[in-house]
Amino acid sequence: GDNELYYVTIESLRAAFVPMFPAVDVVTIINKKVILQTLFFSQKKVPLLSNVKVYAAGEYMQIGSLSLDPDSVMIYGTKSVIDTVSRVFTESINIDNPDDYIAGDLKIPHNSSYEITPREAQYALEMERYTEVKSIMPIFSYDSSETLNYSIIPSVVEVTFNVAENIFSQFNPSDVVFYVDNRNKTIKGEKSSYVEDDKYLVRHSELPVGVQVRSILPITVSVYENVVNE
Repeated sequence: GDNELYYVTIESLRAAFVPMFPAVDVVTIINKKVILQTLFFSQKKVPLLSNVKVYAAGEYMQIGSLSLDPDSVMIYGTKSVIDTVSRVFTESINIDNPDDYIAGDLKIPHNSSYEITPREAQYALEMERYTEVKSIMPIFSYDSSETLNYSIIPSVVEVTFNVAENIFSQFNPSDVVFYVDNRNKTIKGEKSSYVEDDKYLVRHSELPVGVQVRSILPITVSVYENVVNE
């Protein structure tokens, strides 16, 4: 079965334990036999994710994402446990009102089910003062069919951008495209903008680093297929 019986001497136990625990000595064996169970150990590398909440002051914004070094860890343990672990989190901390580049250490909490190495990571976070920019932006229809024609009501939205001061002079709102994805009404979520009753969420293209979309008004618009009378 899983459990097997072995004869163990004091000398063999001392040879095994003393190197690992120098302050411990094996004095005697109370029981005449010891039950040993074979365990299958495994190891793998998994992503390390931060558990950090940033509360920026009103006139500051975060540039990019918080970085971790290292961004992955090795975990060790029984295969049945290791196979269920897909990521590891750092300790939970709050950062209040950061106003500049900040960095520090994050502990990686102990887990009783498996070992983790390393047990600490360094984080870095860049903050920048921003300027608010408002712009009226046109909305485009993202439809795979070139033969269909749509009307979007309203056809424009008012967008408020937060733009970091270090790129303010280079930022052009027209570099960001605002659109509705009306390719498939039956799909909601990431693959479509559809909400209900011909209404769609307004989405935008990838933003330059240092730019955030603070608000879009309105956030939903109506999309109608134009009917051509022959």
